[in-house]
Amino acid sequence: MPRFRFQWSNIETSILQSLIEELRLTDNGDAAQSLRGQYGAKPKEEFIKDAWNTLLEKWLVNDVAYASAVADAARKSGLGDSSVTDDLGFLRSCRNTIGLRREVLKAFLAFGEKGALNPAIAGLVPANSSSTQSEPREGLPVSGNEMITASDGSLLENVKEAVGRLYSIEPDDVFVDSDGDVAIPNGSSVAFIRISSEPISIRIFAILLSDVSESAELFATINDINANIFAGFLYYENNRVYLQHTVLAGGGLSVQTLIQTIDCITDLADFFDDKLQERFGGEKFREGRAEDEIEV
Repeated sequence: MPRFRFQWSNIETSILQSLIEELRLTDNGDAAQSLRGQYGAKPKEEFIKDAWNTLLEKWLVNDVAYASAVADAARKSGLGDSSVTDDLGFLRSCRNTIGLRREVLKAFLAFGEKGALNPAIAGLVPANSSSTQSEPREGLPVSGNEMITASDGSLLENVKEAVGRLYSIEPDDVFVDSDGDVAIPNGSSVAFIRISSEPISIRIFAILLSDVSESAELFATINDINANIFAGFLYYENNRVYLQHTVLAGGGLSVQTLIQTIDCITDLADFFDDKLQERFGGEKFREGRAEDEIEV
């Protein structure tokens, strides 16, 4: 399965070393581990606040594609001196504000994602998706030999157990909506898990975008994505773009496989809704909704 998860070790060594020096972190011989220890497995805006000058002068100054992407996003948000046409000059004119940190964080996370899009965001199909391997989130207590079957009882309870392990919450705290679907917010997306009895299966799906006009370019892009991902598929229906994956469970299913599948599909949903919206517009699932409608 493809995986699009940030890893400090994916960042160039020279940039990591500059960050260690500028942020005055202890250099234990593993810069990636030092940064992970200080800012966590996946950095947040606090990291950008601390590291902005270093990221600008040690990363973006040498990476035209990412500098252009960040500058374009910052201009659209009304940040910096709009009279400056040079991307680096414009970025140097930007104050270290929440708005800037948000845009830089998006780019930095993409930079550190395995199999992420090209920084220029010219295409929507992740590179090398066939060679990446999904694995449980770090620290997840998963047994590869543990199996679930329809005869074990409610598949819904098994799904809640898997989601609980994945997100380190109690199964009873996993949210089930009025339709009986498990809802999983992840970034800007929400994935749903639905149990079916004929055939016995677990369906994971997400509405990536609504209010999207059909076009030949959109359909070609969806086809390209489907040809390059190894879990799930996208489709267009009634002005919406969906992501869906179904696991047959009648013959038994390992807990590890279920967790990996949920992890992968929720990551894909959060990844592609942003990228598709950038190119085709529309509304992401969580836009325009009150937090208490979707937070679980």
